Amino acid sequence: MAVDGWKHCTPDGRPPVDGVEYRISHRRKGAFTGVVLRSDEVWATLQITEGCSHAVMDYNIRLTGEEVCVRNVHCTMLPVVASGSAR
Repeated sequence: MAVDGWKHCTPDGRPPVDGVEYRISHRRKGAFTGVVLRSDEVWATLQITEGCSHAVMDYNIRLTGEEVCVRNVHCTMLPVVASGSAR
């Protein structure tokens, strides 16, 4: 899998890890938290765990528990560290 597309999106420049929770800051969809379900060279599909994904059209808004796709060039993704973790 090519990783160049993720170099400005994730802290290590690699694709997001499936099953890991990330805090997303997206140019168009706003800020929310979600668990990565799958990703490829360009896209990541997440299940929103906190917040919501905004959109211009009401029918594109995604709420907690729903899936949303994000493109790597439009967002930054930071892994969520569980409270009490020794990182």
